[in-house]
Amino acid sequence: MPFSIALAKMIGFNRFSFIYHCQDIHPEAMQAAGRSGIFDFFLQKLEKFSLKNADKIITLSEEMKDTLHHKTSNKNIFVADNYIPHVSSRSKKKKSKTSEVKLIYAGNIGIFQNLELLVDILLNEEISNTSLTIIGEGASKKHISKMINNHKNQNKIKLLPSVTSKEIGEIIANHDFGVVSLIPTMSLYASPSKINTYLAEGIPIICISDKNTELEKIIHKEKIGAYCYTNDKSNIINTLRNLSQLKNELDEDNIYSYYLKSNSREKLLANLFKTITS
Repeated sequence: MPFSIALAKMIGFNRFSFIYHCQDIHPEAMQAAGRSGIFDFFLQKLEKFSLKNADKIITLSEEMKDTLHHKTSNKNIFVADNYIPHVSSRSKKKKSKTSEVKLIYAGNIGIFQNLELLVDILLNEEISNTSLTIIGEGASKKHISKMINNHKNQNKIKLLPSVTSKEIGEIIANHDFGVVSLIPTMSLYASPSKINTYLAEGIPIICISDKNTELEKIIHKEKIGAYCYTNDKSNIINTLRNLSQLKNELDEDNIYSYYLKSNSREKLLANLFKTITS
């Protein structure tokens, strides 16, 4: 679809503005996941043609913006994160008073998410008082289920089907950290979609991604969670072992205030509208 609009724009149909909203950068995202295809060369050509002829390009993160700058001569590239159609259940949250750390991942269980790494660590390393609930569907769910089944520590991980948007808010609100996870280099081509869902419930995030991302800076500056590196297993293990202490240091009200200030539905829609119309 972007290619056909770009083509119409190029051949003289100039009565409209072509705004290319880039959610993932392909085929690079699939290549990063080890899924190269015979049509990658042609997809690259189509993508570059669409990018070149767009009046504006909107993407989701500073890392994705930098990637697109290397891919096209078009300089009209802007960042506007997606909003979430989510109603917070924060008022119903019951804060855990124990040393137990309850992690939750809610979303697509796919090849970009790298959840197998976290599951492997929780099953096979000495990470005490920490459990993980995974809710959703996706290409990697079957493999993760096999990892968990009959393992001596299988009780540490729950693998559940998708639930309604109302139910997911209430479930998230009763956990301690929301998991955001990507395979190595994927931050250059895609952006996690569930961050704001977690923050809307006032719970911090634990992010497993690349080094030196904009999200890493935000998490540390705003004190909204923990950040560890997807290609550094020992760093992830140490971060997990420190979560019990960290959850008592982080302020739920501060996390929710950050969400309202920067990432609420109203703020993100206003930013998107301003980006499109300016």
